[in-house]
Amino acid sequence: MKYKYDTLTKEEKKNLTLEFKKSNDENKNFYKKINKIKIISYIGIAYSIIMMIVDFLFDMSLINKILDSLLLIFCILFLIKTNDILRMKLTKYLINKKK
Repeated sequence: MKYKYDTLTKEEKKNLTLEFKKSNDENKNFYKKINKIKIISYIGIAYSIIMMIVDFLFDMSLINKILDSLLLIFCILFLIKTNDILRMKLTKYLINKKK
């Protein structure tokens, strides 16, 4: 799905996110929470990739490989969903700002 936020240039997106964070405390806290989830997702992706390599190098059990692959899948899904939620929220802010 294409949001109005996606049609902006890189500089306009940057200005919009700064304005969004400065608008009120609720938006600032929302942005912080989304960034924390993104950081945890990146750490989970890195950890699962490293552990999958270790699992295959040392011929660990199948359950270890399955758990690491599930962690990778869920971290990627969380990362995609948080980006989608943030774009949706910024689009709503942009539309309400123009009214």
